[in-house]
Amino acid sequence: MNDGQPCARLDSAVLFSPLTAEDRSRYRHGLYLLGLRLGSAAALGKLGCQRCGACCWKRPGRLSREDLERVAAHLGVSCRDVVRQSCVVDEINGVLSVLFVRWHQMNLAGGVLPARERLSLASSCTWLEGNHCRIYEARPAECRRAMCWIPNHELRQELWRVDDLLALGFNLNPR
Repeated sequence: MNDGQPCARLDSAVLFSPLTAEDRSRYRHGLYLLGLRLGSAAALGKLGCQRCGACCWKRPGRLSREDLERVAAHLGVSCRDVVRQSCVVDEINGVLSVLFVRWHQMNLAGGVLPARERLSLASSCTWLEGNHCRIYEARPAECRRAMCWIPNHELRQELWRVDDLLALGFNLNPR
């Protein structure tokens, strides 16, 4: 996390391929269809959470150091165990972020999310079971603040230093 130290910025040409306008357009259309299928607040025109799970499909929550520690304590495991079993590093808006993997990405846990998986809607966050979050009480702050019914709702982004990611056991070599 950013504690006055330079935040984690890597050469995105090496680790992360840029997303094209077509990629983003296809993703937005997929989100729209997903919202209709799940009955999201945005799709239904409602103001308030419908507990439909759409936010868990949109993009698994980004984690701060505090979030990671809270989830680890909730599960009774170490932060490194949570990373090794359920987290990846991705570049979001030019900054490295830690986020949960999706069910179909479990083999990527502990590493860098490949470009081909960045906008995947093939499965939900690994902690979503049906429409219930298995770590709801300890879920990341970003998940607590998600409001899909507000168009273009921006969430605060946590900053990570490369040294912090390596200390948690992330493999920052692209697969």
